[in-house]
Amino acid sequence: MVTKLTTTFAETGLPLKSNKWIHNEQWKANNTLRLIAKVNGEMFYTRTKSCKNGHFKRYVITDKCVICSANGKAKSKKENPIHAKKQKTKHHLKFSYGITIEEYEALLLKQNNLCFICQEPETATIKGMIKKLAVDHCHSTKKVRGLLCLNCNMGIGKFKHNPELLRNAALYCEET
Repeated sequence: MVTKLTTTFAETGLPLKSNKWIHNEQWKANNTLRLIAKVNGEMFYTRTKSCKNGHFKRYVITDKCVICSANGKAKSKKENPIHAKKQKTKHHLKFSYGITIEEYEALLLKQNNLCFICQEPETATIKGMIKKLAVDHCHSTKKVRGLLCLNCNMGIGKFKHNPELLRNAALYCEET
């Protein structure tokens, strides 16, 4: 049974412990629970032994305490909110549009901190601070087109990103 357990752990990519740990009933119980949770595609599992702060819920991948990890993130966010905001922006740009903060700032510099369409600076505010220009992108190709102010970005959205509708609207405005 020990050999089968070792093979199963190796197949799933979970770290193996030395032979002295394999015979430890506590280790086997916790890692069997972890293995079952990983196979089922779960993010968390409950250990039989608590962490130093008395919590039982752990992440499957890292085997770190969920509550202690969350408390650490909240604490660092309070201690350094500017860094936390920059990290959130970095993550959002990378995973939503596939660009880095440096690429965003290069676009901003290229456009002279102005909206690509109306050539005006952003005026919309959130919590008393002026918003950053929005990243406009093609929803089908995911290609970034430029940076837009809130009004222009919402205007394009209202026309469903359809160039024909935008042309019709321009003709309508010119005729009246």
